[in-house]
Amino acid sequence: MYKKEELTSLIIKFYNELSKFSIETSKELGSYDMQIKQFHYLSLIDKNPEMTSSELSEILNITKPSVTEIINKLTKFECVYREQSELDKRVFYIKLTEKGKNIVRLKELSAEKFAKERLDSLTDEEISNFIKIFRKLFS
Repeated sequence: MYKKEELTSLIIKFYNELSKFSIETSKELGSYDMQIKQFHYLSLIDKNPEMTSSELSEILNITKPSVTEIINKLTKFECVYREQSELDKRVFYIKLTEKGKNIVRLKELSAEKFAKERLDSLTDEEISNFIKIFRKLFS
């Protein structure tokens, strides 16, 4: 049982380090006031360049008024804007601003940097074992 307690402690330490690193990165990006969920929304919009509010509502399984509130907040942070479709003037796409694109890219890069810094001290065999364990835990 001792090993599980030690591993639990290490996972909590890892989570706390990741959270601290994320907060520092958010401050550097000028996006500290944003919530974690809002970063997730930006990533979704980034991966779906022709995203509409209705589509985002379906993906997130939330109401359209809730999506409107999300989009309004992200617009206030100057991370997204609405672009009217040229083919159907009733349709508006949610697009990332340059700031929004930069936040998504820099968050991804900072996560990679965080992982790389921690993994640099491991051998190839330790990394292989770590991958096996993570796949078992998160697949």
